Amino acid sequence: RVIAVGAVGPNGTMPTYSNRAGSTASFYLLAPGGGSASGQNLVVAGPGDNYYGVSGTSFAAPHVAGALALMLDLFPNITPENAVLALLETADDYVTATPDAVLGVNAATGTDAVGGRGVLNLQRAFSPIGTTSFTFNGQQVEIATALGPARGALGDWAETSGAFNGLVFQDKYERAFRIDDTRMSAPHSAFNDFALRADYARGRARAVAMGDAQISWFSAPPPSYDPRTPWMEAPEPIFELSYRFADANISIGRGGGPQRLTPGMSLIDDPSGPATLGSGDSWTSFAQTVGPMTFDVRTANGLTRSSSSFGVGAGGDDWAMRIGYASLADTQSTLGGAFQSRFGGEDQTRLSAVSLEARRYLGDWAFSGSLEAASARVDAMNVSGLWTSAWSLSAEHPLIGGWMRFTAGQPRRAEGGNLAFDGPIEVTRDGAIIYERRVAGLTPSGREFDLEAAWSTNLTDFTTFEAVAALSNQPNHIADAEAEAALWLSLRHAW
Repeated sequence: RVIAVGAVGPNGTMPTYSNRAGSTASFYLLAPGGGSASGQNLVVAGPGDNYYGVSGTSFAAPHVAGALALMLDLFPNITPENAVLALLETADDYVTATPDAVLGVNAATGTDAVGGRGVLNLQRAFSPIGTTSFTFNGQQVEIATALGPARGALGDWAETSGAFNGLVFQDKYERAFRIDDTRMSAPHSAFNDFALRADYARGRARAVAMGDAQISWFSAPPPSYDPRTPWMEAPEPIFELSYRFADANISIGRGGGPQRLTPGMSLIDDPSGPATLGSGDSWTSFAQTVGPMTFDVRTANGLTRSSSSFGVGAGGDDWAMRIGYASLADTQSTLGGAFQSRFGGEDQTRLSAVSLEARRYLGDWAFSGSLEAASARVDAMNVSGLWTSAWSLSAEHPLIGGWMRFTAGQPRRAEGGNLAFDGPIEVTRDGAIIYERRVAGLTPSGREFDLEAAWSTNLTDFTTFEAVAALSNQPNHIADAEAEAALWLSLRHAW
């Protein structure tokens, strides 16, 4: 491949003595080689320890030749043809508002007969071009995926551990560049989808009791018609059916889940936690009371998550508690975030959790809390010792004709664990990638702490009002993340 080179002066215009691109436009570059005034020319060393001003395409061509030499030296695996293409692709477009002094036409946008591909730009030429990616175990993973947003129990583990520091990635020409300091993309918001929440607030709820059986259901409103997606299906109704006989109770439902002793957050999202509105997950619960003890078995199944659990509980008139064990599987995320996909795999995880729930009534107050510890298994990755914790505390009290609730909690957070992986650290002259064994901790830099206050009341028999305020500190378990706050006001009337 031959590159044709023309000269451009310090004022950004082509001198008349420089050749124009003409038929060589597709492989023509401009480089410094023109002078417009005394003292602005190129300066070279000369006899007698003096410096001399020079100009001409004879000095423009060496700029391009030198750039190619530097590129072949810095990126030894790049082919000569790709080195040329890198210079041509990154050139600054040469455009003029007046006709060229030689050809009599304006230099147009894009490749043209005046300035060809444009002016040589070394900074752009020696920066990554096009899609950039790591290579892990033969799989190419784009930088945007490998360093995607922190989310879920693992938070910003990749940034905190420095797992990617010093690794090399490659651009479209397979040139290697090194990451000095890992920076993950901006994280997701800690809050639920308010648009979806507002949609469901417009739904209709019904309940019927017949002796020992009762059924309740909730029909979400149909989605707004969008001609771009006329095949959009209406959401499935949420329902719960329960039946009590002797000392046993069986319940089935879709959406939500079996009643818990501790209420969860309503505005703040735990991506690794239970299914939220619109999930369509179906569930079953069976409980049997034997003397002072209650034994229960629960299952849930959805498109991407499933779980099974059993527990034992006890209680009295003013207290209740439950100890449970659960096995959870997620086929779409790893503890609510991305993990295997950062290395070219598919995100999925299994969790074995032990939990304790308790509730106590003291006068008009109802206090409750939950604590969970879980071990996680991450498929297709060399992960060891990964475990998580989560907790919540809640206090409820009647207030001004309504019901007030205060809740504090921490969503699932990785408390320990390590990942061993082979990271690319060098690309040889023949294009082979050299790997280094690395071990990275999986604990995030911060600890998310959430607060929520909610009050709801019936204004009339058919009108309800709800106000919820929430604050998330160190969202997504990122120590230096700004706190996020939200306020939800809802006025609902049934006709």
